Amino acid sequence: MGQRPTTASWQGLQKGGAWGPSGPKSPSAIEIEANRLRPRIVMNVEREALYEDVLKQKLTVNAVKEENIKLRTRLHMLENDIVKKEKLIDELILKPDSVQGGITPGV
Repeated sequence: MGQRPTTASWQGLQKGGAWGPSGPKSPSAIEIEANRLRPRIVMNVEREALYEDVLKQKLTVNAVKEENIKLRTRLHMLENDIVKKEKLIDELILKPDSVQGGITPGV
C-alpha cells in the first residue's frame, strides 16, 4: 500500500499539536500506536464474518431504537391518562354534592 495523503489535522500534529490529555506526541509515537492496534492479516472469511456481524448489530440497533420510540410513546400516553384521572379525582373530591345528588353528608 502507498502512503496516505497528509491531512490538515495531521499537519497540525506534525508541527507539535497536542494529542489527548497527555500532551503533545511526536508523529512517530502516533504511528506506532496505530500500527499496534491495526490487525496485521484479515482473511476473507474473517472479513465476511465481520461484515455479517456488523449487519446483525445494525439491525439490532434499529429494532431497539424502534422499540424505544414505541415505549416512550406509550409512557407519554399513560402519563397523560394519569393526569386526566388525577384531575377527575380532584374534581370529585371538591364537588361531592354533584355525585351524591344534592345530599350533604352528616345531615
